[in-house]
Amino acid sequence: MESIDEFIKYPRIPHLVEIPRLLNHPVEVYEKLDGGNVQVRKINGRVVCGCRAHYLGNPKYFRQEWFKDFQKWTFSNYSFYEIPENVIIYGEWLSRHTLDYKSEFTNRFFLIDLLDFDEGAFIEYEDAKFRIKNWGIENVLYLNHLAKGKFNLEDLEKMVGGSDFRDGNREGIIVKNYILQRFAKLWTSNVKRRLLIDDEDISRTIYSLQENAKEISVRSVTNEVLEDYQRSTNQILGLEDIDRIKLKVEKHLSILTNKI
Repeated sequence: MESIDEFIKYPRIPHLVEIPRLLNHPVEVYEKLDGGNVQVRKINGRVVCGCRAHYLGNPKYFRQEWFKDFQKWTFSNYSFYEIPENVIIYGEWLSRHTLDYKSEFTNRFFLIDLLDFDEGAFIEYEDAKFRIKNWGIENVLYLNHLAKGKFNLEDLEKMVGGSDFRDGNREGIIVKNYILQRFAKLWTSNVKRRLLIDDEDISRTIYSLQENAKEISVRSVTNEVLEDYQRSTNQILGLEDIDRIKLKVEKHLSILTNKI
């Protein structure tokens, strides 16, 4: 790292179709949650927290309401002072995004991964759970471990069914190989072979842009939706479909603006 307090973003997880060779190796499969990507760490004895794009400092500049909830939760969890300074705990803050979760899981912190600076790598998930519990870190929830081994795409598509955390399907699954340090995602919506983009895709994109402190406009949202659709399906939409998506984005942003 360049400095001890450098902000380190959790890496973008590609769609499985972008790295299909990952399935040539054994993988671990976990449920993908629809929350906010966050992190907690300790620097010079001080606990700090962040969203996907940066540390969370003055609430005056928070772009999303749940930033304040997560920051308050972090600073009230005194067990975080037991975190060693050579790690970052990455998590998913399960506030309301595009999917509703059961009340007992709403505004809760789920472990995504543990980055160890000394090893220069993410730690295997079960080992990360062991370390966090051994340090005495409290109020952390964990992803569902669905399977481990070698799978083909058809095997994985069967795992995108019902969630234990909400009444309905999972948002998708995450497949991980910690030896290669390669992860990929498979959304339930992609398994359904949708040919059109819906409001869920647009909402997810807006949240992602906000959390990454990027511009929110009809053009930026439309471009990101189309790029993500292409990455996840290896399909390119025609001009008529693109025009329809642009109109959906305009309507969505208009509703969002009126709520603010």
